[in-house]
Amino acid sequence: MTRMFTVEDFLAQYETATDEELMHVYSNPDDYTPEAEEAAKKLLYRRGGLEAAKERILQKKIADARQARINRAATAKAEAEDRKIKPRTVFGSVIGGAVASLAGTIVWGAQLLYAGGYIAEKVTLILGVGLFFICYGIVRLATGQSKKNAVVLVSSAMSTAISIIGGDFLFRHASSFHWHFFS
Repeated sequence: MTRMFTVEDFLAQYETATDEELMHVYSNPDDYTPEAEEAAKKLLYRRGGLEAAKERILQKKIADARQARINRAATAKAEAEDRKIKPRTVFGSVIGGAVASLAGTIVWGAQLLYAGGYIAEKVTLILGVGLFFICYGIVRLATGQSKKNAVVLVSSAMSTAISIIGGDFLFRHASSFHWHFFS
């Protein structure tokens, strides 16, 4: 047997409902039972009435719109700051690029040595993209700026290219270095 909910049941359930939720129940009586509608109406009147609820909803929408504008402005300002090329950006890109090139050379050379010098084209592309992300991560860490900054992207791309060339050189000349950890 199905139990019917009473107005008191809905009052308890709707006690924590927002004004918007109560107004939805009140404004759409065909979608709810008469008991649910009556509970929403009682709670709206306990909170100051229908007009007060409408005013609170309107004020909340205004506040939300204001906050959204502030957030958009802050985001735009942060993005503009991120795109700026500052001395720290250049210095960080040079240092980060050097570290990324060294790390990338070791990674790329180790991959070639491990694979015996042959890596299929598709795999090379995948590994190259992964190498780019390693270089980008190091440059980003050194500069504190993201891919939206042209210097960071150029430094990451250059580090990747240097890493591939250096790794290939390392692979081709590994036997003459007498490094036992590569063999």
